[in-house]
Amino acid sequence: MTVEYVAYIALRVSDLERARRFYCDLLGFRVFSEFAHDGPSPSAQLLGLDSVPVRALFVERDGTRIELQHLDLPADRALPRARPQLGLCHFGLRVSDLDGLVAALEDAGATLLEASRFEHAELGSRVAVVEDPDGTRIELIDMPGDPRAPLGRPVSP
Repeated sequence: MTVEYVAYIALRVSDLERARRFYCDLLGFRVFSEFAHDGPSPSAQLLGLDSVPVRALFVERDGTRIELQHLDLPADRALPRARPQLGLCHFGLRVSDLDGLVAALEDAGATLLEASRFEHAELGSRVAVVEDPDGTRIELIDMPGDPRAPLGRPVSP
């Protein structure tokens, strides 16, 4: 048995249309598929429910796929918000015009984590971390050079 393909990273969102606008209109992802399921599912089982309606948009940019997943939970259920946590810390995006993008993201409901602002003189980079409207952290990296180049020292196989 082997892993055949990294399919996606899932982000649970409270408002699917708001998440679509945020990730597509502001961050340049594109919707490439959608999914809806109303029966039993792993998400329902993890919440101790027989079923829960799931709606999702799969978005893609630069070969990275993200599932924007919304659960239609019963009124008496809420998802826990855990922080700090092990596991997903944030994901990073190389950007240009860091200040302009941060302002646009804040206008769309993102929260800038002021303490995250960082300038690295040797690399000529500037960094800021924002939380999307549901709290997922996104590190924005404004740095000269090829945005596809690895950060740090390349490791040979």
